[in-house]
Amino acid sequence: EKHRAAPLVLFIGPLVLSLAYLTMVGTSASYVTTVIVMSCTGAFLAGPFKTIGPVFAVDVAGKEAKGTAMSLVGIMNNVAAVAMIFLKGFIGSDWSALFGCLSVMSAVALAFAVYIWVKDLAAAKPKAPAAEELLLPEGTSKEALDEPQQKALQRRASYQELKLQV
Repeated sequence: EKHRAAPLVLFIGPLVLSLAYLTMVGTSASYVTTVIVMSCTGAFLAGPFKTIGPVFAVDVAGKEAKGTAMSLVGIMNNVAAVAMIFLKGFIGSDWSALFGCLSVMSAVALAFAVYIWVKDLAAAKPKAPAAEELLLPEGTSKEALDEPQQKALQRRASYQELKLQV
């Protein structure tokens, strides 16, 4: 659970770099270089969609609605493809501008993937027990203490918290 977004970052990071390269060189790159970079771009783009999509669908929708979630992903994929055709028509023959748009969109996807990864890592950290729990004698619950003992425990816990802040 804590590294579920790591494959996304590993695929989308190089995707951003390859698209940024294509943005910078435009149509001036050699044929062989363009074919290699475009092949890598396709692999980095298709990798997360084909391999990780079903896993995230189960995470988001559960086993019962996995089919619905995958259908929505497929529909959005087709909507994005139509939008890219319109974008290419709007941009015209400027391939650098198209690759620039794709680079920006991929960078946004990378930012979301990193956010998910950081959030999962933070959620996976073990929670430290409360100061009061650490100060209790072993095998004793807070409810088993009488009122003066509970007040003394709260004072010690407050002291420990202040001591950690300094």
